[in-house]
This record gives sequence, structure tokens and C-alpha cells, in this order.
Amino acid sequence: AMFTQILESDPDNATALQYVERCQQRLNELAESHFNRGISLYAAEDYVAAIEEMEKALELNPNHRGAKEYKRRAESRLRALRSLR
Repeated sequence: AMFTQILESDPDNATALQYVERCQQRLNELAESHFNRGISLYAAEDYVAAIEEMEKALELNPNHRGAKEYKRRAESRLRALRSLR
């Protein structure tokens, strides 16, 4: 947030640009990590935990298409399983 504020007043600040880029890269890495855990949980048919991991990925990267898709799939499978009870 601090570097974003700096960039608002000085859009060409190389140091701030570098830090914002690093932060975004780390957030994307964390989102991908949650996504990968979610995929493993989905494959293990632990849909509740898979949904939780996909939600964590989406908190970090709201545009993560894979997380959106697998969250939808896990929710669908969970609904189907619950309807069988």
C-alpha cells in the first residue's frame, strides 16, 4: 500500500515500481500454491477443503481462472453428494 501511494504521486519511481512488482509476484505465487493444494484436495474428493483453498487463491488473485473453475466444480460435486443423502 505504501509503494502504491508513492506511485500515485511519482508514477516513474523505479524503486516503488520494483517493490510493487515483487509484491504482486509473491501474491501470485501464494495464490498458485493454494490453487495447487486445492487441486490435490479436489482429486482426493475432499471438496470442502478444496473449496477453502480455492477461496484463498481467489482472495489473493480474484482473476485466477483455474481457481474459479475448480471452486465451481467442487461446489457442484458437493451439492450432488449432499443430495444423495
